[in-house]
Amino acid sequence: MTRVSRAPFENFLIALEENFREEKAKQTNEDAPQENAPDQTKIKGNDLILGRGRREVNTFFKLMLEAKEAQRRYFVHKGSLYVGSPHPALGMIYKRQGQVDADGEDQ
Repeated sequence: MTRVSRAPFENFLIALEENFREEKAKQTNEDAPQENAPDQTKIKGNDLILGRGRREVNTFFKLMLEAKEAQRRYFVHKGSLYVGSPHPALGMIYKRQGQVDADGEDQ
């Protein structure tokens, strides 16, 4: 049986470990936020949160939320009639029924 010297293998393992540590240090430096970097966008639940705060709600959603809080059966948005039906978890779900003319009557 011939005896194999462990020195080359041990040197290889040491070099491999040093290389691993260097790569790990590079990864952590890349992941760290830059000092002058802009605020990053994060998503928390269903809310899109920017560095400036929450996104503005559009006009349809504002009208729908007002109708839901007042427990109204319907509301009108841009000439369309939205009629609500009760929902056990969400309170009210609104669906578009049709167009409303200037007099406020269905077409």
